[in-house]
Amino acid sequence: MNGYKVLLLAMAIILISAATEAGAIYVVAHPALIAPGETGVPLTLTIINNGEMPLLNVTVKPLYSFPFGSYTYINKTNLTIPAIPAGSSVNVTLLININPRAVDGIYIMRIKLYYAILNPAFQEFIQATRNLTRLINVTKIPRQFLNLNSTVNVTIPILGYVNMGADTPFWGSSSTPIQAEPGIGVVPLMIPLLNTGNVVASNVSAYLEVGNGLVPISNKAVIGYMPPGTPITVPFLINITSKAPIGNINGTLIIRYFNNSTQDLSISIPITNKPTLVAQSAVWGSPQSPISWGPAME
Repeated sequence: MNGYKVLLLAMAIILISAATEAGAIYVVAHPALIAPGETGVPLTLTIINNGEMPLLNVTVKPLYSFPFGSYTYINKTNLTIPAIPAGSSVNVTLLININPRAVDGIYIMRIKLYYAILNPAFQEFIQATRNLTRLINVTKIPRQFLNLNSTVNVTIPILGYVNMGADTPFWGSSSTPIQAEPGIGVVPLMIPLLNTGNVVASNVSAYLEVGNGLVPISNKAVIGYMPPGTPITVPFLINITSKAPIGNINGTLIIRYFNNSTQDLSISIPITNKPTLVAQSAVWGSPQSPISWGPAME
């Protein structure tokens, strides 16, 4: 076999081996239940090497597109795995953001993988050219490693949601409710909230908008986390002026959660009348034991 045939054979082995190894790497996603607008969601990826050679210096680079984005509060450096032996797998975890405009459905995320494999042609080339001094002098010995890359698609379902609901507000506290009347002054207003969704709402805060004689002293409450099905009561301080009408005053409670997600809730705030004393017919003594009294009894 002449030198050129040896060179062509070595190049063919390199190309076939590279194509084989590029098709032997797979990625499987293991997402938790996630909802639109969530931030810092952990996404576990299993990198599977089904080839016959170890994958070396594997770099995992997410290619973000709607509705996925990078978690901006951490370093955006790609993940690197030193080696994945043949026939084995490695788990890595990314933190990602979900666009609040996403709707329920199954989405595709592309993952770019950069890695190296041992060059299968290296030993063959050296062996084949051991006695071909002339060929070695005019050709370049193949590299010991081949740098490859591939792009794979992983499916990620977005099926979670947050649904906020507000119950009837009340004045005072749960243990000591009070009747609020016009002009009473500054009184705590308690608003019961409930998340009826299927995921935990994080970074939750509430903003109260009222008017019509009600002046907020504190109209913001920081809640933090709201697990599904766990009721909480949010306090606000309201100055009830004399201009407040008797009856129910409409207000709006704005719930903000995750990063840019909001829900507006309509609430009805009760204002009661001052208690009125009504005089009944007068009697001497007591209602239980009335007595008669007249001029002759003085």
